[in-house]
Amino acid sequence: MGDLLKKLKIPKDPESRWNLVLVLSLSVIVVTAICGFVAPAFTSHAQAVMSTQQAASRTRWSVVNKQLSTVESAIKERTLSQSADNVGGTILDAVSQYADKSQVELTGFKIGVSKSVSGMSIVPISIEFLGTFPNVIKMVKLIEARGSEFALGSLDLSSSNIGTDSITGTLLLTGYVKGDSSALAKKGG
Repeated sequence: MGDLLKKLKIPKDPESRWNLVLVLSLSVIVVTAICGFVAPAFTSHAQAVMSTQQAASRTRWSVVNKQLSTVESAIKERTLSQSADNVGGTILDAVSQYADKSQVELTGFKIGVSKSVSGMSIVPISIEFLGTFPNVIKMVKLIEARGSEFALGSLDLSSSNIGTDSITGTLLLTGYVKGDSSALAKKGG
């Protein structure tokens, strides 16, 4: 013990030693008291911040989940449950009804190659027609109002004859089908 005291340069007289012990003891007490007051306050503040962040995160996830379910339900409403090979007939039937109501003559129909995107098939469809401008607009409004499983992509109009009020045009529609078109082709759908 004597060697340790020499290395630490602790004073040899007893009064100085007691003063050193007293200062060290008070230092330990002060540090303990500070940690006792500061640490709980810091911990409770950190917990409050974490709790606030967790609540904000839960709120954001709730909003995202609601938006996701809204998008998923909108996709389900706008997708056909049949195969990509049969979607053309369904769309042609619907557009034919709208053309009849609008007194527009359908003159051509072509189904494009379907593409798979995110678990669904997108089928492009081209429809050629002949009619008066007001009747064609009526047909297009009926198609748009349907809110259906196909979407209006574009409408190209041109005058068929200068002396008549008839116009010709091409309507590009996109059909949405549940499932991958390659998977449907393998199943024979």
